[in-house]
Amino acid sequence: MSRETFLLIFREHTKTPVPAHWSMFIPSSPTDSSSPTNSTSSTSSLGDLFQALGTPLTGYTVEHKTFYNPSSEPKPPLKISLGSIDEKWLSQLDAKAKEVKAPGVSTTV
Repeated sequence: MSRETFLLIFREHTKTPVPAHWSMFIPSSPTDSSSPTNSTSSTSSLGDLFQALGTPLTGYTVEHKTFYNPSSEPKPPLKISLGSIDEKWLSQLDAKAKEVKAPGVSTTV
């Protein structure tokens, strides 16, 4: 079985078309019994979020959030489908994401 993967684009201001932040989101499986659910969110709206956080002055780190709900944001992000990933690879995705070196401190700022 495969899961659809999305690019989430968070806009800092709705008046500017420039994205302020991008991240990768993989929704949880509807049959995932480990996902916490409540009356305001179904399992299908929760998932794993992968992103790099930081600033040019301090550098960046890779972050992996589980049970993330994009709808909980004050300004919900734009979701763009990137394709699908086979579920057998999901257990390795966190480790592989952490192998990618996040950008360090900028030397031009």
